[in-house]
Parts: sequence; structure tokens; C-alpha cells
Amino acid sequence: MTLHRLSNNLRSKLSSISVDIRKHVVPLTLTLSGVFLLAFYFIPFWRPGMLPIGTALATLFGAIPGLISEKSRGRWIYAVVGTAFVGLLQWYSTSELEDRLKITGNELHKAQLLREDVKNFTIPSDGKLFVNLASVLDREWQTSVLARQPSQRDYGHIDEITSFMLSVDPNNGHALYYNGQEKRARKMLGSSQEDFFKYLEVEHGLPDSERGGSTLRKECYDRAKGFCKQRTAWIQHLLANDFIEEAKITKGCASFQTAREYAKQALANYNGEFHGDGQGIPTMDVLRMSDDGLKSCAHGT
Repeated sequence: MTLHRLSNNLRSKLSSISVDIRKHVVPLTLTLSGVFLLAFYFIPFWRPGMLPIGTALATLFGAIPGLISEKSRGRWIYAVVGTAFVGLLQWYSTSELEDRLKITGNELHKAQLLREDVKNFTIPSDGKLFVNLASVLDREWQTSVLARQPSQRDYGHIDEITSFMLSVDPNNGHALYYNGQEKRARKMLGSSQEDFFKYLEVEHGLPDSERGGSTLRKECYDRAKGFCKQRTAWIQHLLANDFIEEAKITKGCASFQTAREYAKQALANYNGEFHGDGQGIPTMDVLRMSDDGLKSCAHGT
């Protein structure tokens, strides 16, 4: 009798707990679902991480009928609600993906139109477009690169402008120069040198009216094509530094000779040398080091 009474009491308590669970499980699940849906709608960057939570809630919906209803009708209701919940999530996710694909498609179409426009673009005869762009490049270089720590530099605007300029005029001196400077700042020495070599190649074939004049940097920014003595000399000075550094490591006679030639050209164009802070090895020092290196080459040492 005692065991029978204990068994009845246990069943009664379990039944009471079951009733309590049934009373709270639906409100709790609905509350969680409501919070989830609000967060899913208003906080877009949470959506990827919240999809598994939604799946878990949908699974909980599927388990509710067995917890709270012994009638088949009640089970059908909760099964339908759970299915609708999953369907809503899938529909919203698919709809958002379609919207993103449409946006991407529109951006690609715009990019294609821009490329076609650039192909047919003609430079205004007064050259003001590239003069203005050169001024913007100079300002961006000063504020977004030189004025910042290396880890905080922003080359985005410079890339956009130089890409456009080179699309219109592949031989533009402003674009070639800033492309080379940017790559050098980003430790892409070989690629930087390619831009500088092309600059010098184009510059060599221009008439004096488009590449000569004074050694003031202003001379470059007044010209649409972007060539001037000061810029040319600076590029030659940088290349002289590159080759003397290479020669110091390899002891290669050809590197000493190339460094010497660039140093002499820089000195001739600038009527002086570059020797300021951050300008590398002074041009005259490069010339002396090159001469010493070539003497060693001549003596076979």
C-alpha cells in the first residue's frame, strides 16, 4: 500500500509539472520567436548567425504538439505554424539574396557602361581635366598617404583617379608617376620601377615644351600630360637609389653602371641633388659610390 501511494504521488507531481510545462512552453516559444523575428528584420548583419537559431526554434515548434496537445487537431495547428515559420525565414533570405543579385547586376552594368564611355572619351583640348585631376592627386597624396602612418594610409581615391586617367591616356605622366609612387610606398618595388621606366620612356620622346622648363614642381601640375624636369629628376634619383642598393648586395658591375647613369641624369635635370630627409641616399653620394664600384670592377676586385 505504501509503495502504491508513493507511486500515485509521484505520478501526480509529474502530471502537475507536465501541466506547468504545457502552460509556459507556448508563450515562451512565441516570445522567443517574436524577439528573433524583430532582430532578424532590424539587424541585418546578425542574419547569417541567426539562421541556425531560427532552425532550432522551428524544431521546437515541431516538438510542441507532443508536449501540450493529445489531440490530432492541436498537433496539426502547431505543425503548420512551425512550417510557416521556417518558410518565412527561407522566403526572406531568398528575397534578400535576389535583391543583392539585382544590385550587383546593376553595378556590373554601370561598370560596363563606364568602360564603354571611357573608350570613346576624348580629352578636352584645353587640358583642364587632367590638370584638375593632377591637383586632386597631389592633395590626396599629401593628406591620405604622407600625413598618415603606413598602417592608416588610404590609396583608394588615388587608385580610382589614376585608373581613369590611364584608361583615357595610357601615357599620362601624372598617372604613371603616382602609380609608381604608390607601389613604392606599398613595398612593390619591381612594379613601381615598371611605371617609372615607362614614364621615362614617354618623357624622352616629348618635345622640350612638354618636358623642359624650370625645376619647380608647379611646372608639372600646370601641364595636362604631367611631365617636367623636377619630376623626371626625382624618378631618376629614386631609380639610382634602387640600383646602388642592388649593387651593394650583388657587387654587380651592371648595377653600379645603371645607378651611375640615373644619378648623372638626375643631377643634370635638377641642377643639384636630392639630399633631404626621407629622400634616400643623396644623389652625389650615389654617383661617388657608383664610381668606386666601377673602379673595383675594372680592377677585378
